[in-house]
Amino acid sequence: MVSLREREAELANETQTLQTAADLFDASVSEAANLGQSSASVLVALQGRVDAAPLATAEASRLNLLQVAAAAQPVSIPTYQRASIDEKDLVDVGKAIDGVRLARESLPPLVTDVRDARSTVTAALTSFRGELSNLGSAIESEAAKAVTINDSASQSFRAAVTDAAARVKAAQQAGGDGLAEMPVYAASLDALRTENARILALEQAERDAAPTTPRNPGSGSNTGGGTNSGGGSNTGGGNQGGSPDTGTNPDPAPSQPAPDPDPEPVPDPTESEEPPIIIDPEPAPSGTVPGATS
Repeated sequence: MVSLREREAELANETQTLQTAADLFDASVSEAANLGQSSASVLVALQGRVDAAPLATAEASRLNLLQVAAAAQPVSIPTYQRASIDEKDLVDVGKAIDGVRLARESLPPLVTDVRDARSTVTAALTSFRGELSNLGSAIESEAAKAVTINDSASQSFRAAVTDAAARVKAAQQAGGDGLAEMPVYAASLDALRTENARILALEQAERDAAPTTPRNPGSGSNTGGGTNSGGGSNTGGGNQGGSPDTGTNPDPAPSQPAPDPDPEPVPDPTESEEPPIIIDPEPAPSGTVPGATS
């Protein structure tokens, strides 16, 4: 015949089973609440630094995790205390054994309820961790694109992004959630983008400060044959609209010196510059024809 003490020992074992289930449930609820709260700032920091779709899915899963944790009800463990009986009185002992039996029979349903409640919490935890794993893969993809796009930055900045993304995935493959490594990735990506923008700005400033090289004379569109009317069309192919050249045309070539004039002719020194003297012939005697012979 089973004694009262044996029934009480069995009840104690069943009660301990319920207590263990309740402890596991409470631990899962605490883990869910802590993970949901601690991951909020990490996901916010990833905005603009990873593809929006997996990030939004992870955020929705995080909110669901918090809701499940908040809805969890505390487990009440029934206590047993033997009433004062006369152990030599069989009737009293029989009633005590029946009371222990009823208490024991009430425990299995409680254990089942607690385990079901814990399953709901652990399912939410598993779902969120799965979304974090997908987010880790998205971080790797984003890191590869960022390194390609921001190629003006030095290799050290690009390597930092690649390494940080790899550490996120390695932590997740080792069983972690990668949340501790994600802020490092976000910071390294910001540093890469900042450095790349700085280099591009310096290069642009150097281009803006570089002097303009003048074109060779005659190489432009103005052939030199037209006139600039100052407000109308240029009929010779030159600048239109009469707007002044802002410095892109070269200085005009120097004009060629005019040739020396031909020297004046020098007169012959043998020739007299005085007019010739004309001597009239003497008059012939009257009656005589000049040039006639007798």
